[in-house]
Amino acid sequence: MGYAEDGMMTVRARLYERIEALEDGLEGLTDWEIVERVDEVRRMAHDHGMSALEDMAHGCVSVMAWTPGATAIRPWVAALREALGCETLDAGAVRTWLAALGMRSAH
Repeated sequence: MGYAEDGMMTVRARLYERIEALEDGLEGLTDWEIVERVDEVRRMAHDHGMSALEDMAHGCVSVMAWTPGATAIRPWVAALREALGCETLDAGAVRTWLAALGMRSAH
């Protein structure tokens, strides 16, 4: 395994830890704290070229603007973890995933 692969494993591990901590602490966080933590994930994903995770995190932050609270955001945080596990997702797959989450949030 090369240095680049080792580095991405480290990045994925850090992101996983952040997402898990967010999910575990959701009920005790203010809406602003949730947004800050999700945006940290978004920035890390952006910095490391993880566009599916970045897009999912952006959607998560956006949903907080119109449906604040830990209950509404829980499926989005679960999706962050799933997106982290995806090696690649094309733009169409990400749009479909975001639309499905949006529909779930609307009900």
